[in-house]
Amino acid sequence: MTGKAETIPPSLSRRFFPAALTVAAIFFASPAGDQIEMLRLNQARLTNSIRYVSGKLNQVGKKLALLRDSSAFAKVTITAYHPVKEQCDETPWVTASGAPSRPGRTMAVSRFLKKRLNLKWGDLAVVPQRGLYVVQDLMSARFWDDRVDLMIPIGAPGFKESKDVVFLRQ
Repeated sequence: MTGKAETIPPSLSRRFFPAALTVAAIFFASPAGDQIEMLRLNQARLTNSIRYVSGKLNQVGKKLALLRDSSAFAKVTITAYHPVKEQCDETPWVTASGAPSRPGRTMAVSRFLKKRLNLKWGDLAVVPQRGLYVVQDLMSARFWDDRVDLMIPIGAPGFKESKDVVFLRQ
């Protein structure tokens, strides 16, 4: 044996042997002079790997806590509406928040959902397979359940579906 890591084929050591077994294999295969140096190198690599993974886990934990505090998840019925007087009011290009409506970006929420999730004007909503929308409008009072309306361009086909939506509070 040569005393090098090549005594175990690299493809096998990466796939089938954890780092501790690789260290043990090198220890028993190495000449006595190289054993201590190899162990120190592997210990340093393992220590750095543990620190790196630990740091990443802390970052993920912080991001999850921030997301949990600043977001709300809801299973809602999603429908579409056009900025026309027949589907809105006399001012279809002005939303309930006072902001100009933007097809493909403006979202209307039911009064019930707005109150239940404590949504504010300008909160963002991530709608799977549809994109990012801004809460800017209210639906008619006759819609009392968990429902949102996405404003779409005039002439685009309507739709109705049920999805999990993530609301990001400002």
